[in-house]
Amino acid sequence: METNIHLKLLIASLRKKSDFWNEVSTKLSVPARKRVTVNLGSLNEYTDGETVVIPGKLVAGGQLTKKLNIACWRFSEAVLNKVKQSGSKLVSLHDLSAKDEKGDKLRIIA
Repeated sequence: METNIHLKLLIASLRKKSDFWNEVSTKLSVPARKRVTVNLGSLNEYTDGETVVIPGKLVAGGQLTKKLNIACWRFSEAVLNKVKQSGSKLVSLHDLSAKDEKGDKLRIIA
């Protein structure tokens, strides 16, 4: 069984933070095949400027027309290009959790 040490360290650091980040760490703790996968186009239902947290993988299905701040565990080069074209930003879960320890205004997509 292959274990990703970076994921283990992220989960451990998130568990020490607020209830919001503890919930994100719980969702990341499941096996990879059960982790959430979100199509980029489905993020259009959120409001411009909103910050969304995906405790899983973001895939390049569809086009993003909103300007969002997106934090996720995994994404591809195609996702990165589409996010940049839309004017949105991708940040790591670790960086976002350091910046917003409570997670009050963040939304989990799961």
